[in-house]
Amino acid sequence: MKPAKKVKQPFRYRFAQALKLAAKRPSVQHIPDNPPESIVILAKERYGDCIMLTPLIGCLRKKYPALSIYILTFNQNIFDFFRTDSNITAVYNTKKNPVRYCREILSKEFTLLFNPKDHPSTNFLIQTALVRARRKISHYNIYHEGLYGELIRLDANTHESAKNLSLINLVEGSSELIECKPYIPVMAVSP
Repeated sequence: MKPAKKVKQPFRYRFAQALKLAAKRPSVQHIPDNPPESIVILAKERYGDCIMLTPLIGCLRKKYPALSIYILTFNQNIFDFFRTDSNITAVYNTKKNPVRYCREILSKEFTLLFNPKDHPSTNFLIQTALVRARRKISHYNIYHEGLYGELIRLDANTHESAKNLSLINLVEGSSELIECKPYIPVMAVSP
């Protein structure tokens, strides 16, 4: 008989439960008539995931030209990827420059916070508890219940860019399919 596989999930579950108790539970608010003023997006750690996040960023910029878009990253490569994107107001590496991050992110309140992950991540759960936002939105996961005011429920096989674009439908209160293509921000090419 094979030994049972050791699972990390009990730690994440207990950690998520502790954050739910410590963090202020976000209230579910009705859709406001005025457009959002600012959004914080937690960026995933892989290039492909970040490229699939660009349709959301492009559509947000087209629909809300005055919107301030802030990206929180957890490694230097993804920070460098988003740093030159003209659609983004500012990019923060939470681990590399914590003083700037604390001064410019943790001291403000934002309109929206969006977690594009549909599975638990300790870093993302911590950032969700720390960043103050009127509306906290994520994809449905049992670990996300209680930390986010609104959870997006989509089929597991939904394309990643469509999952990200579903945020706009939730913010606007519509259900139309949004078409937007991914892009790669203009960057300097090394010789």
